[in-house]
Amino acid sequence: MRTVVTGGTGFIGSHVVDKLLAAGHQVTVVDLRAPHRSDVDHHAVDISDLDGLVRATAGADAVFHLAAFADVNDVTADPVGATEANVLGTMKVWEACRRNGVKRAILASTVWVYGGAAVGEGPLDETASFSLKRAGHLYTSSKLAAELVVQSCHTLYGQEFTILRYGIPYGPRMRPSLVIPKFVSMALKGEPITIHGDGSQHRNYVYVEELAQAHVLALGDEGANEVFNLEGTERVTIRSLVHSIGDVLGAPVNAAYLEGRAGDYEGATISADKADRVLGWKPAVPFSEGLRRYVDWHLAEEAREPVPAVRTRRSQWRPRASAEQRSSAIFAGIGLSVAAVPALSVAATAPVGSRAVAGAATVAACVVWWLARRSATRVPVAATVAAGAATVWLVAQAAPRMEFVALGLLLGLTLGSASPREVPPTWLGAGGALGIGALALAHLGATPVFYWVAALLVAVGGLGTNAAVPTKNRRRDRIAFLRWAGSVAVATAVLGSWVEATSATASWFGPVTDHGSRHSGQVAITFDGTLTAQTATAIFDTLQAFGAKATIYAPARAVLADPAPARRVVDRGDLLAEEGSRYSWIDPRRGQLARLQQTFQSTVGVCPTYFHPPGGRHSPLVARAAHSRDMKLVTWDVSVPRGSNAAAASIARDVLRRTKPGSIIFLPLPRTPADDGAGVVAALPDILRGLRARHLVAVRLDDLLGAPGYAESC
Repeated sequence: MRTVVTGGTGFIGSHVVDKLLAAGHQVTVVDLRAPHRSDVDHHAVDISDLDGLVRATAGADAVFHLAAFADVNDVTADPVGATEANVLGTMKVWEACRRNGVKRAILASTVWVYGGAAVGEGPLDETASFSLKRAGHLYTSSKLAAELVVQSCHTLYGQEFTILRYGIPYGPRMRPSLVIPKFVSMALKGEPITIHGDGSQHRNYVYVEELAQAHVLALGDEGANEVFNLEGTERVTIRSLVHSIGDVLGAPVNAAYLEGRAGDYEGATISADKADRVLGWKPAVPFSEGLRRYVDWHLAEEAREPVPAVRTRRSQWRPRASAEQRSSAIFAGIGLSVAAVPALSVAATAPVGSRAVAGAATVAACVVWWLARRSATRVPVAATVAAGAATVWLVAQAAPRMEFVALGLLLGLTLGSASPREVPPTWLGAGGALGIGALALAHLGATPVFYWVAALLVAVGGLGTNAAVPTKNRRRDRIAFLRWAGSVAVATAVLGSWVEATSATASWFGPVTDHGSRHSGQVAITFDGTLTAQTATAIFDTLQAFGAKATIYAPARAVLADPAPARRVVDRGDLLAEEGSRYSWIDPRRGQLARLQQTFQSTVGVCPTYFHPPGGRHSPLVARAAHSRDMKLVTWDVSVPRGSNAAAASIARDVLRRTKPGSIIFLPLPRTPADDGAGVVAALPDILRGLRARHLVAVRLDDLLGAPGYAESC
């Protein structure tokens, strides 16, 4: 029989898995943590994920639902989360079973429900009536509500069920937070055992392996639509438990009595006769023997793993991803990062070098790998998609400089937080390979559609699955998410401000003109750099041969040192514009711009109104200063990287590929004779020839933008 066990990694669930396998059944474990054995299938699905439950229970003949908040202290600490898990989680498991036509679903309940039973004579059996006022604890209420859900699903949909009301189980693999492990740990440390109340509360403990065997017996037809108490036969008070621990350890144990806990289960006389009569189940392991087995296991675990016996709630509830889950996350994240970063080569305003793309992708992949190795925090997929989209958009705005490393870091953070946990690593690896191949095609000049197809394949496979593994503490989840969101928001804001200040197209800090009307048949070609006599002759002769005009940016200090090239620009009828200093975007004082304009007027006789921020760097300060002088900040939408050593034909081909009507084309000239920029000048004839073939005319900036290029006075 094909069986599914939710919570199959837990204390009771792991023993149920053992017994089912021993009986010859196939077993699939549904748990956020990896199972304790490798010969079972595993789905890392939260019981709040209905779609994941539907996938995990497909083809099952029976489903054992054990996943729940089982510690009353955790229920008290997180009442909303506990109710959602114990009640809504049960409904989602039953709905998944209904959709898949699962023959039988078995609910793990508890004898705690008898805390709400009406007072009567004799032992309480499965026919006992309940008084809601007596439930006393949210744990009791949530388990009663889960049983009502199961009964109602049988009434409405005819779903076959079995309800197993557990006694108090004990034995190997117990959670450290339970009574017996805590008492044993305190006794081994020589600490007095703390008892809430007078110690007269009693439990009928049932050895966990015998409890697990009842699940195998309940699969028979006689267990259909029935409720069974699985109670132990020995009545053990808390006081007698302390004495028994001392007997097993061979040393007396001290006890300290504290005030009783509100709503605690005082214990009741529960009958398990029905389980004996119908299923043939009756526990036979004496409590003293079961306690001895547990203590032996406890001591062996301490010897095998030298860690404190009592773990904190943080370590207890934070699940670790399995090796398969981590490898899936690593492949997915690397595939996504490699596919996402190349968007720069398609969307950026300047050609993005292979080194920049490779650097950003490598940084992103390393961050994804680091995050995938850690225990992940629940991060909504929508949040990671939004952060990732913002990052890629910023990258598309950025100039091809070291910003790519920081943006790759941010991209890796967003992608790593959404790493999937169920997609086969081989499939994701293939998707990543497609992304790398698409990047190569994009750099070879192929159509970007190859990139987008590959990116879509990887994104659908990665972001379409579960987000990172959550913890069971909702409050800590929220805090962790807020920390993540705050870190991403701050990093995005800082990087966004830097990208804005260094981008040629972003205008958040003030208006920046990077192109003219897209409906005209004109473009503007602009130059900056050192205009030597030889360079000027080559440029002006080419422009004259094609009947074109251009705009030359010149720094005031260069004009003051040698005004001849600037005068030649004005005399030829091209536009002379002002180029800011390297650091003018940091300190562009209003008076400084006035002095720069006056330098042009005194030496050349014109007062430029177009201001070119070097490298496209600008800030709110430079925008305000330029606006106060009625100057227009002009950048570009098509450019050639400064110092490009590409062949002239390659430069021209790249410029023409990105040029549109109204484009402002920026061609940097060498700043010093040692700079390699001859290819830009040599590419000018091919650029003008290509523009003519597309019926585009190269004009001055003022003609393209329709604003005067010179002021009447400075």
